[in-house]
Amino acid sequence: MRKIVNLFEKGNLTPRERYLMLMQNDLSKALTGEESLTQADKGALENWKPVNNYEVDEWNKYAKGDGLITQAGLEAEFIYSKAQTEYSRKFFLDTQLSFYPFNQRIEDFLERLEKNKTVNEEDDVLILKKILNSMRYIREIKENDEIILDFTSETARMIFKEARNNLIDCYAKLLAFQKIFKKISIIYEVDLVHFINDHLENVARFLEENNEALSKTILKMKDNLFIDKDSILPDTETLEIWNEKFTDILGNEF
Repeated sequence: MRKIVNLFEKGNLTPRERYLMLMQNDLSKALTGEESLTQADKGALENWKPVNNYEVDEWNKYAKGDGLITQAGLEAEFIYSKAQTEYSRKFFLDTQLSFYPFNQRIEDFLERLEKNKTVNEEDDVLILKKILNSMRYIREIKENDEIILDFTSETARMIFKEARNNLIDCYAKLLAFQKIFKKISIIYEVDLVHFINDHLENVARFLEENNEALSKTILKMKDNLFIDKDSILPDTETLEIWNEKFTDILGNEF
């Protein structure tokens, strides 16, 4: 074991090789809970003596790049958290759309019941109709001799559209981070895309549920609210900002 430690301390390893070994060990610990290096190994890799300024600069380059990776990861986490919030924000409206045919059958039943009600049943029917109407955010309207669906208020329309558009924006930004982390993974020889892919899969599911809810209404909506997920491209502004940041540190290697 001491021989290996001596190799790490005095061996002909470049600063890049040393830093990448440490980073790969950290990623292994994060993913599996197990480390590939011992404490002595890590100490030997970290506590080496550079022979010139070039080695100092090379080590610092990868260390600074690693710090920027952490910043990028935190921003991607923030974007994913925002996507979760927007999904929750419109979830009730999605549910209303999904269950619209069922809710409409209930309303039709109450209408028939109201026509045939007895005196004792009148209050109960009215109460049920008031409860149903108070929870209604989707309604039928007639447009150009066609029965279609629309929101019952501009507030409901605004919430749905804002949340939908923000989800699309979050997905585009995460696609940008996926592209950036693919490049970084090659440089650092670690799989940093794993974390972004998990978030992208979940946000993709949010977008798919938007379309599933709309497809279950049977009638078409007044507004075209479907999302063409495959047409969404990586956000150009996010790419430009982070490409510049990583290029400033890693230079032509990025």
